[in-house]
Amino acid sequence: MTHSSSTTEAPNARVHLGGGAITTTQAAWTELLSKVTRPAYFQFPEVHQRYLDQLGAPDSLVVIELLRGQRCVGIIAAERARARLAGMNFDSLALPYHPHFILSDAVLADGEKLVDFWPSIGTALAQSSLRWEALRFPCALAGGAALTAASDLEPLAFERRLRASNYFDCTGPYEQISARYTDLLKKNLQKGWKRIERTGAFEVKSVRGGEEGLWAFDEFLRIEGSGWKGQQGSSIAADPKLAQFWKELFLLQSAGLYAEINLMMLDGAAIAGQFCVVSGRTAYVHKIAYDEAHKRLSPGHLFIEYLLKKSCADPQIDIVSVVSGAAWHADWAPIARDVHEVWLFRRGWQARLVRLAVSLIARIRRIKQRGQQPGA
Repeated sequence: MTHSSSTTEAPNARVHLGGGAITTTQAAWTELLSKVTRPAYFQFPEVHQRYLDQLGAPDSLVVIELLRGQRCVGIIAAERARARLAGMNFDSLALPYHPHFILSDAVLADGEKLVDFWPSIGTALAQSSLRWEALRFPCALAGGAALTAASDLEPLAFERRLRASNYFDCTGPYEQISARYTDLLKKNLQKGWKRIERTGAFEVKSVRGGEEGLWAFDEFLRIEGSGWKGQQGSSIAADPKLAQFWKELFLLQSAGLYAEINLMMLDGAAIAGQFCVVSGRTAYVHKIAYDEAHKRLSPGHLFIEYLLKKSCADPQIDIVSVVSGAAWHADWAPIARDVHEVWLFRRGWQARLVRLAVSLIARIRRIKQRGQQPGA
């Protein structure tokens, strides 16, 4: 659990509580992000604020500011929550998670590690009189601050893989990406483009986030709610808070971060939409929606190919992330980055107990599965 820091300034931590905590730390937080090599959209204070306002619980907010002297070198923004793991309940500080917000992590300056600040974090939380037994990262990317801390703090940590988050490296020519596609996908893309060209006048409109582009956001919501989601009441527009979250994300104007909606137009009418958020030279594709009346044109697949070609030609974009690890991605052969749930406990015995319980639960499940097999 030792790590040699590049600075002689002692690590320290400061805790900010309540709905105003992001406002209090925003200047230092923004300055920190300007010095991070590739900041992810979910690490920006403006995104956290919009998440809290519409999908979270502002009063339960806890922002832990990590310091070297008076210099902010890290931020952990979490909410107080009672969380369950391996049949046991824990008072936790949990980073954001929602079906529409599926990645989160701490922000650390390049070269810093959470392990160096762990004693200071414990002291600062104790001084704030908060009840907590664990710091929980519900959906942390491999290689990030949380997974590194799980390794460095192993006696106090529990982590498990949840899924993949897929992406494409767009620093080279598009042909390097398309060479990995399955033959079936290549044929379907060729057929799709020929169909759409025969059907009518085709174009893609890319609309940067902001008030002037709200018409594109409205069109995206219309398309997203035009099919089975609208019929079942599960579309974004059916949930006012969810719709407001996406609208505020689209309107967000921040240095190093912006939203963009791509609309696929056929004879002047939008038949598909793609909601992207761009930060750290990465385009995150959050939502793809299409009018089911045009399903035969494969607009979802054509849209992915369009964005990949566009990004490979854009010197400002290095990566296209499709955020999730959906099964249909397989034909595209993207690069997979694992997403883990990470728990960092105050006490070693809690982590050991959880690991033992999870191991026993997994063993019981395997025994049950073997018992259900034919001939068992």
